[in-house]
Amino acid sequence: MWMASLAVLPLFLLAPIRQTPDAGDWAAVSLLGIVCTGAAYLLYFRLIADVGPTRALSVTFLIPVFGVLWGAMFLGEAIGWHTLFGGTLVLAGIALTSGLLKLRREQA
Repeated sequence: MWMASLAVLPLFLLAPIRQTPDAGDWAAVSLLGIVCTGAAYLLYFRLIADVGPTRALSVTFLIPVFGVLWGAMFLGEAIGWHTLFGGTLVLAGIALTSGLLKLRREQA
């Protein structure tokens, strides 16, 4: 987060400010940043404690799948066979890492 802020800082300094933010604007941004991000981190660390880091992190692999889903639903984007195959691959990987699917191992 700090590095992203530092990367955007030159653009902020070069951009003209059309209106000075008032106290309500600063309060809204601060509450969004502190409360929402803080709550998300608390939930995430609780999830790690409850289900383990591997299962908690595997949820992030769903972001592209839902991005494609929302794009198709709200923007009318086309979904091809390669997108369906990739989504199925992602879901299968999540199912394998979370323990929902188990591979049978044959003993020699």
